[in-house]
Amino acid sequence: NNVTETPKETPKETPKETPPVVSPEEAPVVESPAVVEEVETPPEEAPKVAINELYYDAVGSDTNGILFIELYGTPSSDLAGFKINLVNGDDGKVYQTLTLPDGAVTGVDGYFLIADAKTGSTSESFVAGSDWIVNFDPQNGPDALQLLNAEGEFLDALGYGALPLTTTSDTYPLFEGSTAPDVTNGHSLERKGPGVDTDSNLTDFVDREAPTPGSY
Repeated sequence: NNVTETPKETPKETPKETPPVVSPEEAPVVESPAVVEEVETPPEEAPKVAINELYYDAVGSDTNGILFIELYGTPSSDLAGFKINLVNGDDGKVYQTLTLPDGAVTGVDGYFLIADAKTGSTSESFVAGSDWIVNFDPQNGPDALQLLNAEGEFLDALGYGALPLTTTSDTYPLFEGSTAPDVTNGHSLERKGPGVDTDSNLTDFVDREAPTPGSY
């Protein structure tokens, strides 16, 4: 008997799906990760502070809460640890150092007033509006004052009278440019304007017949 074989059907291939065509406008935008640039923070500028007025020779006693040292500088500057050296003009030796205490800050007007204490007191002075009261007695000229920051770096000097020396034993200057005059008792030495500094004591300081502690 003849057997007729039924031809096998070839399996149909499943048509592959054609991905949809996306126009450039419809294509999703893939953002590259942002590149963060490191910006160097500039170092904080050190406050500018200088000796602004000095009353060192009162009429009568120099040790009874009348004398003062006035600083002037960047408002609200931290002065803790700043030092004021009182220097003997004859030999250049520091005979007293005042170290400003914690909390010492220039006012919003830029002033910081240091007042001598009354005899027998550590907290009272005849100088109104003082920011710090301490016992001190700058010598009558020729002598000098030096201002150092908390790190011991030299900031300013005021020399008054005819000084025979230009530096102390630690090589810090006794004055800037030329010395200021040695004023008579009852007068003070004050800058011509708050903080005005041309690096010459003779040019910058004037003889004030009426001292002006804490103001100009």
